[in-house]
Amino acid sequence: MKFDIEKVFDAGEITEEVKESINSLEFPENTNMVTIMENTTDKHIKVTSYFQNWEMPSFGNSQPNENNEELKKFTELMNTAPQLEGVIDHKGNITSFYLEQKQKNLIALMHQLPNKPVSVGDSWEINMNCLQMGVGFSADSAKKINKVVLSDIKIDNEGNKIAILDYMLTEQVHGTALNPMKMERSEFKMSCSYIGRHQFDLKKGLWKSINGEMAILSSGVMESKLQQHISMFQIDELPSTIKHKK
Repeated sequence: MKFDIEKVFDAGEITEEVKESINSLEFPENTNMVTIMENTTDKHIKVTSYFQNWEMPSFGNSQPNENNEELKKFTELMNTAPQLEGVIDHKGNITSFYLEQKQKNLIALMHQLPNKPVSVGDSWEINMNCLQMGVGFSADSAKKINKVVLSDIKIDNEGNKIAILDYMLTEQVHGTALNPMKMERSEFKMSCSYIGRHQFDLKKGLWKSINGEMAILSSGVMESKLQQHISMFQIDELPSTIKHKK
């Protein structure tokens, strides 16, 4: 990430440093997921997401064998079968209580709205819990910021009012974890952050664009660094590769 996570926690809010990071985000040239929203008979909204152009990731120097028939079938399945199916109400609250939290996180990021009227400068929380530690972890400290701010309302080229929402979602845990290889406890630190700017068309009641960056970092027993760009914008028709059944 382009900002100091410790400074974010000390400030407890979206700092100028974070705003600069948000402003520097650019939409990716390629997309790999398509989300379809449909009204249901009980006046809710069904959300279905498909991968597009998914490929098996490589690990280190190991490259996937493109001629492997099982890999081909798996890749085809990943690009044709729904990868996420859930139901939300018209404020984006998740009614599919049975979903895994990581699936709820994605739906909340893409769809959840405030539960009450808000003005510029107001903030609220969304259903987002990124870090979920397993058996063997003992926490010494844990910090979390879950904040979405209505930073501005602008008029677009068509004369529509567009709400500008800034997202600052940050979690961090620090403690010890059991190393199963050595059967001893070692220091472990992990953080998860999402910064983004989402635009909502107040007249049409639709998201105009979503653009953000997710980062998951860990050190100690396990070292990892994952950064992922999340974006969404409206398309007029489904790609031909997606065979969606209503």
